[in-house]
Amino acid sequence: MPQQKRLKALTGIELCLRYGASIFCKNSSELHFNIPLLEGWHVTIEDLQDYFDTELINEQSLVSSLEICKDIKDKCIERIKTTIDGSPRLQSIIFNGKDIYDEPYSAFFFMQNNLIRTLGYIPYSVTTGSGRSHGQYSIVLKPR
Repeated sequence: MPQQKRLKALTGIELCLRYGASIFCKNSSELHFNIPLLEGWHVTIEDLQDYFDTELINEQSLVSSLEICKDIKDKCIERIKTTIDGSPRLQSIIFNGKDIYDEPYSAFFFMQNNLIRTLGYIPYSVTTGSGRSHGQYSIVLKPR
């Protein structure tokens, strides 16, 4: 099974959401990166149109409309957070490594201020990895 499909099966986070969370939307000079990003996440414009139920998403809007791209990004980040926050199983995978790593490599405790504490939910923000403009696409959950 390809890595993208394994990740979707494990997390339930759709490719369209990962694409949308990675989309370039701050500077119009970077919007052209949104087309190679489609290929990198194995998503088509038709996939996006179906997922968001709109024809407003097309090749032209992805390379010219900061407003549409920002809207896509905001919706995708919110849906990713909703998916994670609504799933205790997914939280244990992400925050503890449960079902990803064999014992003893999953983490259920951590040291904070010289005290051992149970590791559970960690407040986070959804962002992209640093290699996005170089064809290395990833979604990163950064602790707040």
